[in-house]
Amino acid sequence: MPNGSLDQHLFRRSGDEQRQATCMSQWGTRYNLVKDIATGLQYVHHEYEPMVLHRDIKASNIMIDFTFQGRLGDFGLACVLADGKDSYTDHGAPGTLGFRAPEYVYSGRASRKTDIFAFGVLVLEIVTGKRAVGRDVQFGHVIDWVWKFHAEGNLLAAVDAVLTTTA
Repeated sequence: MPNGSLDQHLFRRSGDEQRQATCMSQWGTRYNLVKDIATGLQYVHHEYEPMVLHRDIKASNIMIDFTFQGRLGDFGLACVLADGKDSYTDHGAPGTLGFRAPEYVYSGRASRKTDIFAFGVLVLEIVTGKRAVGRDVQFGHVIDWVWKFHAEGNLLAAVDAVLTTTA
């Protein structure tokens, strides 16, 4: 994909500030990427036969095409479900730390719901500009960080400052 992956655009790296400012500084761009990802999940979960569970939804697995549309990529952990099945059980819970649903980690059972949990974490990354887990989130996980603002009645404080700065 000519524009690489979403994580390259979403998370600032030294020397990439100009790319960040031009590509991801508008809410419309981020919103359209969320719609594109949701459309891809709708397709693999409900329209493609047989159903596919992605099991590793994260920013580095979202490819950006030349028109800056997002596409699901890296189906290396994906599994195809037989007709009539709605989940897949595996030993352990493959996927990326921070994106695996708690019930998936506990039971090893992947489902549409566990993909949607990962999608929700990805949406939080897109809105906040913070990684799911890492050094830039004070509470260890972006969900906990956002909940803190919600509990304070100040949810908009979690929005990426690039989106709220007026030029």
